[in-house]
Amino acid sequence: MISQMTTSKLPKLEPVPGGFRFRLRYGEGIRRRFQIDGDLESVVKRIEAIEALNASLCASGNEALATKWIPTCVTEPETVAKREAQAAALSAGTLKAKASEPKADAITVRQFGERWTSGALKRDWQLTITNDNTHAVFLLEKHVYPVIGNVPLREVTRKTCDEVKRRLPATLSETTKAHVTKRVNQLLNLAATCEEIEKNPLPPMWVLRPNPKQRPILYPAEEAKLIGCTAIDLGIRLFYGFLFREGGRKQETHNIQRWQIDLEHGTVDFDGKNKTKSTRTWKLSPDVVEALRGWFELRPLKPNDRIFTSRNGEPINVDHLASRVREHLRLAGVVRERLFKRTDRLDHFGIHCLRHSFVTLALMRGESDEWVRSRTGHTTDEILKYRHQAQTVAELALGRPAPLAEALGLLPAARPVPANRPNRDSAGTEIEKRWSGRRDSNPRPLDPQSSALARLRHAPDHGPSANLRVGAP
Repeated sequence: MISQMTTSKLPKLEPVPGGFRFRLRYGEGIRRRFQIDGDLESVVKRIEAIEALNASLCASGNEALATKWIPTCVTEPETVAKREAQAAALSAGTLKAKASEPKADAITVRQFGERWTSGALKRDWQLTITNDNTHAVFLLEKHVYPVIGNVPLREVTRKTCDEVKRRLPATLSETTKAHVTKRVNQLLNLAATCEEIEKNPLPPMWVLRPNPKQRPILYPAEEAKLIGCTAIDLGIRLFYGFLFREGGRKQETHNIQRWQIDLEHGTVDFDGKNKTKSTRTWKLSPDVVEALRGWFELRPLKPNDRIFTSRNGEPINVDHLASRVREHLRLAGVVRERLFKRTDRLDHFGIHCLRHSFVTLALMRGESDEWVRSRTGHTTDEILKYRHQAQTVAELALGRPAPLAEALGLLPAARPVPANRPNRDSAGTEIEKRWSGRRDSNPRPLDPQSSALARLRHAPDHGPSANLRVGAP
């Protein structure tokens, strides 16, 4: 039984699965958290031995050796006896420390950064940091490690970090430069949290903050051209159409699996693996449900299969998708120059602009902020910045997006199409029903804003009775 007197002199022990976690001050004033596996009695004995070793080394003026030896003694208990004998010899004067003995096993910026991006810090310290560090790894490897990667973490100063800023290529965008400085600051904040350094040496305003750029939106008629272009893979067009109509983020939408879609009730569930760690459920647009139903008939999926793949089942590569969507727009015949123009204050069209378009068009139609947030997952008042552009877009009377299933050719042929569905204009007001008169056309009333009406405007009118499904006798 360990006495209260003995344990009162020890660091505070925090029980964890398999052992105890504690903070220990040793060597040259270093304070660090460690974990030792075992029961309370064995852990207390090891800590007492380690503290006695540290006290002996510091008393003989060998704080540098204590800084080096103590972490090893915690992780490798078999070395304690050897170090105790050496510490006794140093105290007696029968052994002298080598002049070439390094002060400490100093962890470098690269070593600590790799512990962060590999997930080791999150596991060892139970930190609430994201698992997806792909972008952080890219920026650190390209712009940070070549400059300060081999610098010991304790020797990093503001001047050291300013050198990273200075060496950033002039061709980098303001946004990318801001991301690099943000990652450096994040790494140093983590180092302070994990007690590798006393505090972050960077002042609060050191991180660059670029001027926000205005993003363009895609008009419904342009989006209809994009998803209707058969030269683009069907799976990618479905991905574009889903983002434009539902407003999810690129990565979280790409990760949707079959079990997350409920066709019976027309809902989607996001499981929290996203930027804000938020779980969300909402009712999908009816045309999106029909498109997904047709896609699942074309490509039967298992519950854990991703929904958005190419036509032949290969995963969609979401890297550099911003440049690919611009290529697809040109391929589809979309020529509005604003989508491809980039200046200091204006951004060109990218994959995130499909989400931006969704929010703008939803606000234009009069949807509430809460309705939009339930789909996009915004947790701040960021939606407010969309309202001015929504008011401008409302003056253009752009109408609603084309039905996704029809635009993609995924309307299930065996599913009956309701013939009496009310036809509404862009403001949501029911208008007079019109029929195309073509025997092979869709029997539903046509919206004046739809591309189908433009193609059939001059078709002869044979009356509603002539409206039959494709392939009808």
